[in-house]
Amino acid sequence: MSFQNNKIYTEIIDLIKLSKFNEAKNILLSVNENSLKDASFYNLFGFIYDSISEVDNAQKNYLKSLEIDKNFHEAKYNLAILFYKIKKYNLAEELFSELIRVNRGDYNSYYNLGIIKFDQKQYKESIPYFIEACKINKNFYPAYHHLAVSYEEIKNFDDAIFFYNKAIEINKDQFLFSHNNLGNVYLNLKNYGKALDYFNQALKLKGNKALVYNNLGVVNFEIGNVKEAASFFERAIELDDKNTKYYSTLLGIIPFLKKEISYYNKYAKKFRTSIELLSSHLIDKSRFENNPRDLKLKIGFLSSDFKQHPTGYYLLDLVTDFFEKNIFELYAFSDSNYVDQYTKALKKNFHCWQDVSLLTDLQLVNLIKNHGINILVDMQGHTYGNRLQIFANKPAPIQISWASYLASTGIPEIDYIIADPYVVPENEDKNYIEKIWRLPNIWNALSTSDIKHIDTDETPAIKNGFITFGCFSNVKKINDEVISVWSKIINSVKGSKLFLKSDKFLIKGFKKEFFDKFKFHGVDQSKLIFEKQSSRDELLKSYNKVDIALDTFPYSGGTTSIELSWMCVPLLTLVGDRFISRCGESVNNNLGMTEWIATNEEEYINKAIRFSGDIKELQLIRNELRANSRKSNLFNIDLFSNNFKDALYKIWQIYLNRN
Repeated sequence: MSFQNNKIYTEIIDLIKLSKFNEAKNILLSVNENSLKDASFYNLFGFIYDSISEVDNAQKNYLKSLEIDKNFHEAKYNLAILFYKIKKYNLAEELFSELIRVNRGDYNSYYNLGIIKFDQKQYKESIPYFIEACKINKNFYPAYHHLAVSYEEIKNFDDAIFFYNKAIEINKDQFLFSHNNLGNVYLNLKNYGKALDYFNQALKLKGNKALVYNNLGVVNFEIGNVKEAASFFERAIELDDKNTKYYSTLLGIIPFLKKEISYYNKYAKKFRTSIELLSSHLIDKSRFENNPRDLKLKIGFLSSDFKQHPTGYYLLDLVTDFFEKNIFELYAFSDSNYVDQYTKALKKNFHCWQDVSLLTDLQLVNLIKNHGINILVDMQGHTYGNRLQIFANKPAPIQISWASYLASTGIPEIDYIIADPYVVPENEDKNYIEKIWRLPNIWNALSTSDIKHIDTDETPAIKNGFITFGCFSNVKKINDEVISVWSKIINSVKGSKLFLKSDKFLIKGFKKEFFDKFKFHGVDQSKLIFEKQSSRDELLKSYNKVDIALDTFPYSGGTTSIELSWMCVPLLTLVGDRFISRCGESVNNNLGMTEWIATNEEEYINKAIRFSGDIKELQLIRNELRANSRKSNLFNIDLFSNNFKDALYKIWQIYLNRN
């Protein structure tokens, strides 16, 4: 009698249906009759061990089943699935290929071969397998869905839309995933109306509603509905409070809102508790050297933005200086395979550059530990694509957040945030989960070696006969309160104009909606100059058209405030209550432009009006900036490099003294 014809088999199957795997295992362990221990017996035993995550025992039993019957399809298929789950992709691929050779109609094996390629980010290679699965089974929803996902990943949005719609047609179980993903495609295409339609349809179907609420948050943020976006992110977190990405998306937009610091810190702490730490027995032992000066410290930088991006702008001249002076051993952990001219320039100044975009968190943690990194610098924070989870596992003895994210990460395992006396005054340390390390002048210095020579013109009002205010910051920072304040300024300064740059103005309907907000405050359309975003060189040249730069609040300009200072444009900024709202204060303090810091909105308005009233005085200020700004702390890479170097050594010495 075969095992499948025995009553024990029926009993085991019933227990499996009830997910009572341990009970089923105990029954199988009690079977002593050798005549029952056939291929199906060991296959079932393997499946039970697989279901309770006893991988080694599952593999042994599947292999035992195949020893008895090398052509036993179910055991071979189950073993292939097991190899896939434990990321032994080559072995899984080999078994699925064997199954297809035996049965060309095995659409599940074609599908799984596609999934293996997809998981390794070989999206083009996955497509033929998904297509074959669809041909064999024209109603196989997962294959159509994943085929669409692969096309989406390679930016072939037309085919992605076609196959998502096909998946929706045959989606008899009414799962939300294809509707949700189709919403994401339209989000990428900046067709926000259709994106919202599909996300809202997805909410009516079965599946992960938290995912959809998160995406509704993303699309609302993109169209400038920041408050609505925050409420959707909060809803996603309510439904799935263990998803680190949902916390990061919310934390990333809170600076755009006028919220108490306690609100931000509440979610920052929840973010940390949502991180599931890696099993300690899987993590390698660190190989760092203790000696702080006799051996060069190994400094690692982690980011997905080692390119033409503010992260690259801050890093290039600093690491070039470190590299040329042979101060540290420098490691870049690039979480992106994107390469531009900036990436190539950065790469030359690292002793070791590694693309870690395909690594799991465990692999990345162990890579950092095995390199013996002394100090690991995060340059991502809660921006898109971050790897903050790895910092909770402490891959380096000292971990720092610097430059690219100007708020608390929420991770106490990150030891320090690099700041300065202006962005985080002494009495505000309590607002940060990390310790604050203040550099003496400024938290940051902008690289200028890559900036082409661009002349700074006289203040344009001399030629124009009217004042041009300007702001080239992220247009999402221009909230209703900012618009209200700026409108009072424009309406009070006769003939004045406001110059804004953003690619958002190319989006259908966006420019009109944005203008309507100014119109509500009585600002005529002729007073507003809207331009699309331009190359960095062209953007810098555009500052020659601006008399006075107006800072945003509560989210102040960072990179833009430093860039406009390079172009000798005076910045009017408003006092903030945290790092991310005080960048303008730091810039102006370092330029000696303290009079251009307003303590409240009324003073901000009055100063803008007063400074606009004397064009000759504006030209004198511009002349002073011409003489001094490019020599200031904002661009003094030698000074900043020395300050940063001293900070790293002092931080490391503190660590040694405590250990």
